[in-house]
Amino acid sequence: MNNEKIRITIIGDSISQGLGKEKMNYCSSLKKQVEKLTNRECVITNLAITGKTILYANEILSKIRESQPDVILLFLGSVDALVRPKQEGIWNLLLARYKLNGMLDPRPFYSKKKWKSFFQHIDSWIRWHLKIILLKTVGTFSWVDEDNFKKNYEMFINQFCDKKMLAVSPVYVDEKYFPGSNQNLKKYRSIISEVCSKKKNVYFFDIYSQQEKLKWKDKSIYGDDHFHPSKYGYEWMGKILGEQISDIMKG
Repeated sequence: MNNEKIRITIIGDSISQGLGKEKMNYCSSLKKQVEKLTNRECVITNLAITGKTILYANEILSKIRESQPDVILLFLGSVDALVRPKQEGIWNLLLARYKLNGMLDPRPFYSKKKWKSFFQHIDSWIRWHLKIILLKTVGTFSWVDEDNFKKNYEMFINQFCDKKMLAVSPVYVDEKYFPGSNQNLKKYRSIISEVCSKKKNVYFFDIYSQQEKLKWKDKSIYGDDHFHPSKYGYEWMGKILGEQISDIMKG
């Protein structure tokens, strides 16, 4: 293996940070794929945090620079674009736990213990059905509107003109659990694509379209919420992102 290392810094949300106590994510698969295709050691700094938007990326510029990346993997936009109930009217009557980020969405996975899984399924059903009722009664919004998203995305890229960057689109989700969100996610995907097309050393990857083809088939790339990846999905995601980064480094 070549002694020269490839340093990758990831900026993302829960999809990149990972799930569960062990934070299962795509980093291991990504590292293996990059090392396999480039014959160079891959060192990953994962700065992703659950629930973060593009605003977060512009708050950690010094941390990113300290990691001295050869490639920045920017995987934000999904949290920004998701359609959510407005926080007004009957929303204010919700229990505090349902007002927390993600607590009106279905669970991404369930316990292996039958009794625990039973109650988790009930809670999950209540959560996303509450959301559907709220969406119809109080209206909708997204955490970061399109104009602010574009402004902040471009602002971030401009901070790292000297670095290679892989900018990944938002993910594809299930309309059953996230009604109205895919339309928004496609708009934010277009914004990212447009911004990247005007920048040197910035490469756009449309993971949304890749996921849309596969959806939730037998060996699904998705977890139970049809938003976060499954264990297999994380392996798949790491491989395709690794292919993209390897091509960038070779090119």
